[in-house]
Amino acid sequence: MRRRVVMATAVVTGLIASATVVMATPAAAAPQRLSMLDVTIGAPRGVESGGRTEPVTVWAMCSPLQVGSHPYLAEVCEELAAAQGNPEDVPPLADEKCPEYLEPVDISVEGYWDGVPVSFSATEPNEVCASSSHGHLFRLLSHLMKVTMGVPQGPGVDDRTEPLTAWLMCAPVQQGDHPYLTAACEELAAAAGRVENVPPVPNSVCLAYWQPVDISAQGYWDGVPVSFSATESNQQCASFSHGHLFQLL
Repeated sequence: MRRRVVMATAVVTGLIASATVVMATPAAAAPQRLSMLDVTIGAPRGVESGGRTEPVTVWAMCSPLQVGSHPYLAEVCEELAAAQGNPEDVPPLADEKCPEYLEPVDISVEGYWDGVPVSFSATEPNEVCASSSHGHLFRLLSHLMKVTMGVPQGPGVDDRTEPLTAWLMCAPVQQGDHPYLTAACEELAAAAGRVENVPPVPNSVCLAYWQPVDISAQGYWDGVPVSFSATESNQQCASFSHGHLFQLL
């Protein structure tokens, strides 16, 4: 009987010690509820778009950790916090212009904010307007370009009658219909998005005949508008003139 009392006393003493430790420990912070969203900007609609054919989707987690594939993660989390997680209450970016052309794109947000489901969708007149419509939330086209090689001008060996166009996105995801997508993205990154600073393909030869073609690149790099145009002596020279960017033949 005495042995049982000793054992019971030891157990009670241990429980009291444990309770004392718990009471002495500062109260744990209340757990943060999940704030994580999928953000999508659809492909532009309309026969004149000639650009992206696939939607772009990224994700952003703002709590309990700040992590994700969104290119403007910190800004998005701040803007959503100010809007209490409601995307439609995030105001447009200041000093951003919405051009007046119609190639509608759908935008959407799905996920949770502070543990509460979030579902938002809208349609903007074009992808440029969509990009700045709700703060940085839909600014997903920060490294997107459309490249074009025009029709050879005048009589000659090249008889192409339609321009060649391709698009490439280098970040936050790498996608597009450009035949040399990876190489072109690497070359643009090395040139900080300045097309004119992309050097010709090494060891390429420009044939000496005159049948000029216009080349152009339009889009964004690191969120800054890019507009480039030039004329090359022929389509073969144009193809190698700026790395792999205009290798569309």
